[in-house]
Amino acid sequence: MSNRATTYKAFNYTKPASLGEIAPIYRADKTLTMDKMEQAALLFAGTSIMHVSADLSEPRPTPMPLIPQEILHNARGELEDILQQLLRGKAKGSDAIPNKLIQLASNHIIEPLCHLLNACLRLTYFPLAWRMATTAIIRKFDKDDYSAANSY
Repeated sequence: MSNRATTYKAFNYTKPASLGEIAPIYRADKTLTMDKMEQAALLFAGTSIMHVSADLSEPRPTPMPLIPQEILHNARGELEDILQQLLRGKAKGSDAIPNKLIQLASNHIIEPLCHLLNACLRLTYFPLAWRMATTAIIRKFDKDDYSAANSY
């Protein structure tokens, strides 16, 4: 392989080392900030805030049509598939239970989980904790300018 091809390959297939530092980020007035708290607020506003008119507060129970019984019974097979597809290397959720443990215990917990899921469907209620998520802001690779919030 020629030196030129090797250089090209090395250039294209290596990432710049990251020291975990956030590059300066532009404020709305186009000035840069290095302040970590301000950067965090700008990144959050630029990646996580959606300006939509939606009420995400705890819903009030409202009468809903009953879910057909055959859908409730079929949830077991779907739930088994979901449990087997959990990625083992992912971070734990707020319950601190690793996916690997859930998969290993799936034969023992499938019935209670199925009953719980069916109850949620029947009552049309899902606990607030199930609607929460933790988001990690990660740099997008190969961006020219990391001072823009949409580079994360």
